[in-house]
Amino acid sequence: MAMAMENLTFEKIDMVTELGFVDVLKPVLDLKDYSHKASRISLVDFMTTEVSKQSKSSYCSATLEIEYPEMPQEMKQEYIKGMLKCPIFDGGKATREVAYSARYTDDGKKIYVELLED
Repeated sequence: MAMAMENLTFEKIDMVTELGFVDVLKPVLDLKDYSHKASRISLVDFMTTEVSKQSKSSYCSATLEIEYPEMPQEMKQEYIKGMLKCPIFDGGKATREVAYSARYTDDGKKIYVELLED
């Protein structure tokens, strides 16, 4: 889904709208909107894994937590008759470990953080 959305342009949206596919996409867009509004995102359990004196960087990891409340029943029923099971539908937490590097900016006033790919 993310790959399909990546190449989405306004011209393609117009084409889909004219062809009547909006009704098909509406539940997906509603779910995206709901998940962004209803979720609580936090980073916890920070840990330094390596310090590089040469690059003056620290390499770290943390746990990304996304917490969802239980979805209202009337909305939940719209998604495959309520048969989907995951935190976004049933409430709960989804977690993922993230790795990042951190270093001071050249002026030393701010910290530059870069997410590292897995």
